[in-house]
Amino acid sequence: MRILKQKLTGNRFANRGPNIVAVAYADDITIFVTTPTDIPVIQETIHCYEKTTEARLNTRKSRALAVGWSTNMNVLNIPYQTEVKILGVTFTNIVEQSMNKSWAIVTGKVRAQATETYRRDLCLSQRNR
Repeated sequence: MRILKQKLTGNRFANRGPNIVAVAYADDITIFVTTPTDIPVIQETIHCYEKTTEARLNTRKSRALAVGWSTNMNVLNIPYQTEVKILGVTFTNIVEQSMNKSWAIVTGKVRAQATETYRRDLCLSQRNR
């Protein structure tokens, strides 16, 4: 993670806060690649990690998504996707489409819960819980 943060530019979300290069959760990692020139750096870092730890990247469980740019580069034999879901958030290769899909899921769940709540025979104070 430290090497990736040192060598990659990353993305700033909503034009505030620090640039985010990678996010790790348990044994999963999401790397935000902003340009095709980042790919050799990522490959080198992964190879270094594998050599040092004897751990191996599971390319069958890995996905790549080029957001805002297209590529035909082969990155560690990881297949490119047009849509990836990370911790419940949907990302597509078009930023606006990513926002719309993710918010559609959230608003759909809220609407379903509100509909279910108002179908029950509850008083107003019980509905607000």
